[in-house]
Amino acid sequence: WTHLKATGTTPLGFSDFMFRYGVYNQTKYGYRFIKTKNVDELKDSLSTFMLRRKKEDVLKDMPPIVLADLVVETEHAKDLKDLESHPEIQLIKATIGEDVSKATLEEVSQKELATLRRYVGILKVRPVANLVKDEIRGTDTKIVLFAWHKEVLAMLKIELAEFNPVTIVGDTPMVGRQEAVDTFQNDPTCQVFLGQI
Repeated sequence: WTHLKATGTTPLGFSDFMFRYGVYNQTKYGYRFIKTKNVDELKDSLSTFMLRRKKEDVLKDMPPIVLADLVVETEHAKDLKDLESHPEIQLIKATIGEDVSKATLEEVSQKELATLRRYVGILKVRPVANLVKDEIRGTDTKIVLFAWHKEVLAMLKIELAEFNPVTIVGDTPMVGRQEAVDTFQNDPTCQVFLGQI
């Protein structure tokens, strides 16, 4: 953005670009984008180095998108038993009652919910990894996986090491993010992209 030129002579900094091409409201959390402005000028500036294609022009060249809900369960009862006896889960049970599955959302704090979500994610690593292996082993297929927790992504990276996965999490620097995207898009041995929601 710093290289875009509003007048054809002076490069714009980030905040100059923001206010030249957008309308914002100031909130207690920072600026909130409302709408664009000077769009024709922006398109003209971008046209010298950016190629834009409409969805209807390129969809015919894209593989079909497959959306499906897949139920995965832990393959080992011991994993579930270990989870139920974990100190953090025991603390949650003591707080909201023994049968966590019957607790209402109002009874479960955000911290407790995050803990439960993390452990469910950990339990699903092995079956998800097996599903991915079955799907792409011996093919040139690429798969994008998202998870909430870094721990789950780290475990998936180990389980799927044979597919040379790349990972982007919240604290991945911008340079690392672009390198991961480039590797996933251009390296045929990199078949798995792991991203943090």
